[in-house]
Amino acid sequence: MKSLFYLILSSSLGFISNSWATDPNPILMTEDQLQIEQAWIRAVPPTMDLTAAYMHIKNLSDQELILQGGHSPAFEKVEIHKSVIENDLARMIPIDTLSIPAHQNVQLEPGGIHLMLIGKKQTLEEGKLVSLQLQFNQGQYTLELPVKRKEKEAMPHHSH
Repeated sequence: MKSLFYLILSSSLGFISNSWATDPNPILMTEDQLQIEQAWIRAVPPTMDLTAAYMHIKNLSDQELILQGGHSPAFEKVEIHKSVIENDLARMIPIDTLSIPAHQNVQLEPGGIHLMLIGKKQTLEEGKLVSLQLQFNQGQYTLELPVKRKEKEAMPHHSH
């Protein structure tokens, strides 16, 4: 079984710590030839039942990696979703797997491909960590992702 890697990110006053803010590409996990950076879960109001996880996945290997899904004790289901526009309407559709070609990167981001976290089982407090297990064709990896607001939401701009 693959080793589990954890990065503990501290928080202060509801914002992600300075280590997150000063490093634009914090590496959350490196194992074999897979690297995950900039991973986070979107903070949502307590009444919302779902949210999303985002990250940058780097395949440093000579073979294709396939993300097959995930699991989190904080949610009933974890699905891979893709945002699409059809007939001028934006919607999300589940996809079974996500291919990451050899020596390529995939960005899971708002408005694109992301992990949909469905059936929230606990309150998601900003700055806290949530366990997320990712299943790839070559093994399973467990990460601890910080809960945070989207950058624009985290630091609103006030005009005068």
